[in-house]
Parts: sequence; C-alpha cells; structure tokens
Amino acid sequence: MCVVRRPTALAEESLFSSPDVSLLECDFAQEGWEEQIAPVLSSCRAIFHLAGAMPHTSGVAGDAGLLRKINVEVVQRFYGLAASNRVGKFLFVSSLAVYGESFPEPRDEAARIAPEGLYAR
Repeated sequence: MCVVRRPTALAEESLFSSPDVSLLECDFAQEGWEEQIAPVLSSCRAIFHLAGAMPHTSGVAGDAGLLRKINVEVVQRFYGLAASNRVGKFLFVSSLAVYGESFPEPRDEAARIAPEGLYAR
C-alpha cells in the first residue's frame, strides 16, 4: 500500500504498477485521514513514511501551525495507528535540513546539528 496525495501522478510509474502495490489517496493536511488509512493498516507489514510537508509547498507556505501539524502531530498519530494495528516496521524518512543549509562534507547521526528555519527545527 502506498498512501499518496495525488495517485494519478504515480500511476504510470513501473514501481507502482505492480500487483503487490496499491495506491491510496490521502492528504495528511485534511481532517479524516485516519479513517482513510485505518482499514488497510492491518494488512501492512511495514510503513515507509516520506510524506513530510516542506515550508515552500503550496498550502503550507508561511503556515507554521500546519507545517507542525503535518510533520509532528500527524506522524505521531500515524505511528500510533501503525502500532495499534501491529505493523512490524515504521521507517520515518527525514532530510538533512537539521544539519544546516550547507556543509563541506557528508553528515551522519553524530554530526553537529544547526537547524535553520521552521522546517529544520
């Protein structure tokens, strides 16, 4: 199961045309997303969460409350739903923004963090 905001954008991609993958349209910025995904969670073995909101995305730009809601509160509720449905793994994919705007060498978990801006914090 792949939960996406706009499934038509991915429908033609070979990865998503497999009979083992289905697309579910859902927008985490909208109320009621839990009811949309709850029925399918019991059949999921793993969740790869890549649905964070970016500060420059239309609908989120300049709205600190909505950015926090999607990137913090929704993730917490999604994780709780996954746990209560006994989903085996929940992988949350983030970005390098927490390390700052630019850096001369690659970063790892031990690197000093220097978040700039609302998204990175």
